[in-house]
Amino acid sequence: MRTTLNVPDDLAIKAKQRALNEHTTMTALIVEGLAERIGRHAEQRELPVCEASGGLCDGVDWMSLEERASVQDWHR
Repeated sequence: MRTTLNVPDDLAIKAKQRALNEHTTMTALIVEGLAERIGRHAEQRELPVCEASGGLCDGVDWMSLEERASVQDWHR
């Protein structure tokens, strides 16, 4: 499918340079990046829930989960 993207100039320049260095195309870089991002979000993991109380396990709180999510999106 053909599409048009609005990419900031500095990012487009960096992407073209990377593509040249890796002997590939900018299109291939974009496709790889989209596939990786979509694949990460398709991966679902279970939250650490305590079976006894139904809440989060000891030592785990929502703030620590939120911090971890912003770093690696592991809970999605």
